[in-house]
Amino acid sequence: MEFSVNYSSEKRTVSTAKLMKKQTSIWIIILLFVLGVASLYFGIYLIQSDPSHWPSTEGKVVSADIDTNFFSGSNNSNEYSVTVKYEYSVDGVEETGNFSTSRTSVQSIAESDLTRYPVGKTIAVYYNPKDPSFSTNSAEESVLYAYTGLVLGIGMIGYAAWKSIARFLQR
Repeated sequence: MEFSVNYSSEKRTVSTAKLMKKQTSIWIIILLFVLGVASLYFGIYLIQSDPSHWPSTEGKVVSADIDTNFFSGSNNSNEYSVTVKYEYSVDGVEETGNFSTSRTSVQSIAESDLTRYPVGKTIAVYYNPKDPSFSTNSAEESVLYAYTGLVLGIGMIGYAAWKSIARFLQR
């Protein structure tokens, strides 16, 4: 019995596999870089539009209602939240806004939230100075998302750059 091995085709197969692995890693690096830039941009955008830098005014609660959402599935449950509508004035122009409390599966928690916002109650309202019709009652709501976007963006861009430099130095 005689066995022959064709080394040239074996090398070609190995180099094709290596080439495909390199191409895949290049696409992953590009994807991480693009996602990193997008996260960084989103974080910067949220910081620039951060309500904690917006002017505030007083608003009055106009209505507050419990919203019930039924979710069918494995546990058929309800979720409750309170939607609060309010009015406020900026430079003599009347505006309206609304916000919702956090969702909960416990109705008594939503009922407790409802009692915190009786009609006529004065609340702090933060409004966008570029568009006073856009407002919120919480100045801290987007800060966590903003810094998460920044950290993820910088991390992904850094990782993509590190992998690119490591690949370049291996040549």
